Amino acid sequence: MPAKRPSPKSLRPGRSSGEHRRVSGVHGAVVDPSPPPEQPTRRDTLPMPSGDVGEGIAHALNNPLAALIANLDFATSVLNDETRDLRERLVDALELVTEARSAAERVRGVVRYLRAAGAVGPERKVRVLVVDDDAMVGRTLQRGLQGYDVVLLDNAKSALALLLRGEKFDVILCDLMMPEMTGMDLHEEVVRLVPGQAERMIFVTGGAVTKRARDFVALMGDRVFDKPFDVRALKDMVETRLPVI
Repeated sequence: MPAKRPSPKSLRPGRSSGEHRRVSGVHGAVVDPSPPPEQPTRRDTLPMPSGDVGEGIAHALNNPLAALIANLDFATSVLNDETRDLRERLVDALELVTEARSAAERVRGVVRYLRAAGAVGPERKVRVLVVDDDAMVGRTLQRGLQGYDVVLLDNAKSALALLLRGEKFDVILCDLMMPEMTGMDLHEEVVRLVPGQAERMIFVTGGAVTKRARDFVALMGDRVFDKPFDVRALKDMVETRLPVI
């Protein structure tokens, strides 16, 4: 018989001791009563375990991944428990999802640390292709992505030609609505001709004014960034799309 999972209430703040309990393992009901560690505010200050590098990285990733999976699993169980009051289930599930988000941020911090430490490779910068027909917007994006190897183009046809010549980019930041060839057209051609680069594409838009554009935005989900945009938030989004090499 499989082990019985702990009640989600056991994962909520302790009502008697005041301790905040967090899941630190999957299905094993391992509970850590200690407060969460302070999160680094800079991508290059995350403390990594000493000793063997591979073992340390695995440890730094496995713990928050375990907590992330477990808390989402428990949140699903809570929401599906129709024997309990809906409001109470929502409160418990929200707390579990919040813990899962905290774990996800820890994973993200490790990935940022690895990139900052040179996991991408000391001889190659991250390459970003920016495609926007508005020169001012293009220059703003280029300045906001300082530290990367940024290639700036003002039309999608030139971007496609560049990719067809074999140029590779870690992220392609593309305006959605452009004359002659839109960002949607470019994505369609990249999927057909250079499929390995299609998943690198992020889109910026001042508004999806056509049905096709609205459908495309819905399909791309979190890969679309609205104008006007905050440059720092956009850079954070770009970093989340970078491949781990």
